[in-house]
Amino acid sequence: MRNKHPNKQKLIDFFINTRTIAIEVGMWRSLVAHCHGVAGVESSNLSIPTI
Repeated sequence: MRNKHPNKQKLIDFFINTRTIAIEVGMWRSLVAHCHGVAGVESSNLSIPTI
């Protein structure tokens, strides 16, 4: 039986690694912004009063 998708595992590994890198970069950027005193943005639900 021939494998229809020989690179399937490579693609899965690539997407998992890419997601991991994106999460790490996002965490790093958040820490850098926090260290430099960048003000956080309020959630749209919290900053708009409800009537």
